[in-house]
Amino acid sequence: MFHPWIIALSFLVSYISAHSAKPDPTCFMLKTTKRSDDCCPTPDVVDEAVVEKCIAQLVKSANTTGNAEEIYKCITDCTAKELGLVKNNTVDKDAFKQLLVKTLGKESDFKPVVEKAFEDCHQKMSKIPEHELLKPATCGFAPYYLMNCVESEIFKNCPASKWTDSADCSELKGKINNGCPFMAIVKDEAK
Repeated sequence: MFHPWIIALSFLVSYISAHSAKPDPTCFMLKTTKRSDDCCPTPDVVDEAVVEKCIAQLVKSANTTGNAEEIYKCITDCTAKELGLVKNNTVDKDAFKQLLVKTLGKESDFKPVVEKAFEDCHQKMSKIPEHELLKPATCGFAPYYLMNCVESEIFKNCPASKWTDSADCSELKGKINNGCPFMAIVKDEAK
């Protein structure tokens, strides 16, 4: 899957990596050069132009001092708002699901996986206390949490017809099963 916000993350992480904390570093220590799309190629979710607009807004606001996860969160939050997936600082469940089904679910193999992943992740998110979702932060947590969860679940449950069965792909799945963020196994398109 082409993850435009991962491109943004790659661009911005190089800028801030010397100045900030990162998610668990072992998540990014991979023996393989394979990445998520090499193991489970999925359709695009978001138009690159939307993400580029969010990158420009983030750079313009000079809000590039957070850690990699915070930057990813800001890009995801901005993208979700641009796509109308967030209303009144709350994820619009129907709009979010409709986008995922329209993009990721357009392939019949993925449709049931996407729908289940979304419902499971939305249910998990709904159990997070509201004060946790609204913690003082630069950007909204809910879109980031939901997207990371959905992408992770889709990867873990990739349809057999799309999955590349190999030791390399098992390594990546192991990272996700151990709670690493999805961004840890996505190809760095900036290279």
